[in-house]
Amino acid sequence: MDKLVLVQFELVPGLLRIEVHDASDALPVAGRSGAEDESGRGLLLVERLALEWGCGPRQGVGKRVWAVCGPAE
Repeated sequence: MDKLVLVQFELVPGLLRIEVHDASDALPVAGRSGAEDESGRGLLLVERLALEWGCGPRQGVGKRVWAVCGPAE
């Protein structure tokens, strides 16, 4: 995979799976941003809105972060 950033969406019955691939090996960490920071809140939103999420290495360089969204159980 030679793209710097790749976003994929997959619809499965009643759910949406989202994957974001990037070239950074740094794993995401939630809750590092302060009240006045202008970035760093993305993973907090993922944690709050997703039914489940995770991350891992991608083929080649970097990582992939995925989330599954759908109606609350």
